[in-house]
Amino acid sequence: MFETLFSPLQIGPVTVRNRVMHLATRTLLHDRNQVSDRLIAFFEERVRGGVGSIVLSQPRPAARHAEPVAYGRDTIPGLRLLAHAMHRSGVPIFGQLNDSGRQHRTDAIPFLQGPSPVPCPFSGGTPHEMTVDEIRAVTAGMVVSSRHLQEAGIDGVEIHGAQGHLLQQFLSPVSNHRTDAYGGSLANRLRFHLETLGGIRQACGPEFVIGLRLGVEEFTEGGLTFAEARLAASTIAATGLIDYLSISQANFNSIAKFTPDRRDPPMPYVRYPAGIRADRPGVPVVACGRILEPAQAEQILQNGQADLIGLCRPLLADADWARKAFEGHASEIRRCIGCNQCWSWTGAGRPIACVENPVTGRELELGGDTLRPVETPRRVVVVGGGPGGMEAARVAAMRGHRVTLFERETRLGGAVVDAAVVPSQADVGWLAEFLGDEMGRTGVEVRLGVEASVDEVRAERPDAVIVACGAAEIRDGLGDTGAVPVHTPVEILRHTAAAGDHVVVLDEDGYYEGCAIAEFLAQRGARVHLVTRFFEVGREIPTTSLTTTLGALDRLGVELVPTAWLARVEGRDVRLAHYYSGREWSLRDVDSLVHVGGRSARNALYLALRGTLPEVRCVGDAYMPRRIADAVREGHAAGRTV
Repeated sequence: MFETLFSPLQIGPVTVRNRVMHLATRTLLHDRNQVSDRLIAFFEERVRGGVGSIVLSQPRPAARHAEPVAYGRDTIPGLRLLAHAMHRSGVPIFGQLNDSGRQHRTDAIPFLQGPSPVPCPFSGGTPHEMTVDEIRAVTAGMVVSSRHLQEAGIDGVEIHGAQGHLLQQFLSPVSNHRTDAYGGSLANRLRFHLETLGGIRQACGPEFVIGLRLGVEEFTEGGLTFAEARLAASTIAATGLIDYLSISQANFNSIAKFTPDRRDPPMPYVRYPAGIRADRPGVPVVACGRILEPAQAEQILQNGQADLIGLCRPLLADADWARKAFEGHASEIRRCIGCNQCWSWTGAGRPIACVENPVTGRELELGGDTLRPVETPRRVVVVGGGPGGMEAARVAAMRGHRVTLFERETRLGGAVVDAAVVPSQADVGWLAEFLGDEMGRTGVEVRLGVEASVDEVRAERPDAVIVACGAAEIRDGLGDTGAVPVHTPVEILRHTAAAGDHVVVLDEDGYYEGCAIAEFLAQRGARVHLVTRFFEVGREIPTTSLTTTLGALDRLGVELVPTAWLARVEGRDVRLAHYYSGREWSLRDVDSLVHVGGRSARNALYLALRGTLPEVRCVGDAYMPRRIADAVREGHAAGRTV
């Protein structure tokens, strides 16, 4: 099974054991720009999980005012430790070098440079037009960084020329308006690439792998097209300077397309590496982008669309992705749900994490063999079959405890099952599927359709109880709405309430739910106003997914009303007020209101049991209504320590 995926491949002077490549991933697990024990543990977890090669992301661009990981010699000892840790398992590691140029993800405009003084439409800020000396300084910085990587025992370097970063800015006619030797013709726009790759090859020799992350279609008017990118790939490969090509698409202006989320089908952009490989560049080609399952990866390889499969988010969701596939347990993989929260967290300066997998980013404390069997199994009762409760139950059972889980509904999954009813959010249901299957694999006794009472819990004679009952939706807090009924999101998604033709969604949550409900109603023909008192609709949705969400709502005719809230209801007219000025206006003939974000913790059982049994814990929304990530993380912690 998956014979091609798990066959070896030669990449320049290096042989990889399989075709699974861990793409460069911004982790923020460095310690003051140095390799840390946390970073090493992060990659060791994925090496144990079966990946064939690793690309190390560099946290800051080369030779721009501050030294990145590889630019300073003081980083070599840490890089050497990382390389040694990977080589113990026979896995080569390559270090990625990048300069973002005009692109950034900050609120204030930082120092920006680029081929021309053309702002990035997404990032904002006009970049400094680089002089020839400044271009050559970046090349020199990448050469120095590559030499340091090589001295540290890193097997190669990957130059990032994709996703709209600096090298792609030089290649793209939308951002490069130069008239000197670095602008105009394709040959001139490739000069920066070739000088950088040539300088590295000359400095590091033939025994050092050089890869290029090449940007293709930008999805931007006047930008780089796939046809021109194919010519660029052929030109670069023909020089013999590179050992592999890793293909990605888009730029920050089309940012959702280089981190496609659950609105996209699997493998949405495989045509790009397939087209590059069809040109027979003579070097291995890496494909990436929502390749979620081993069968999809094998299909790409067998079809000749790529030579390697680049994974990032799937390996955050499940570090054992490759091992499970190799051992015949692909059905046990925890699939990435495409929420892009990992991207958002690192963009905000937080260490890497995963909504589904609490171990990600905390491998030093929670990875490897840290989940050890208990010496004396205990009787554990978990109340609540949502993500938090199931995670607590499976972890406790993996440690050897005898676990019984009560769930009031007739199915497991909690709120994520309701969320998955919205077509664009269907993938979130994979988390419930995975955890539900884990109940059987770990031997948890599940009792569905039972709303556990104090007496029922006590009758189990538990040594420990974990309460994960979630939160209840509430419809009060809006005042007297008279003739206009108020519905909860669950009532809408379960079709237990008729919303009508004109619906006002009042969102005081700010995450996926409000937008999803509005989309769900609009798809069924309703006229929808989505109202929030926040500065923007969907303020907590990761930017890469917010762009596609807002686009979908606009296409459906949903009217967005930020910085406003309900003032009162007059008959069937809903009066809204600007949240800061107090100015009021009316929405006429409203059939219903949907209140998103009104929730209260279901903690009555916890309060009743607390102090009456040896150990009682409360996790997730039952403690405080929040996000899936909080419930899963707290459930995991409870299962580890109970």
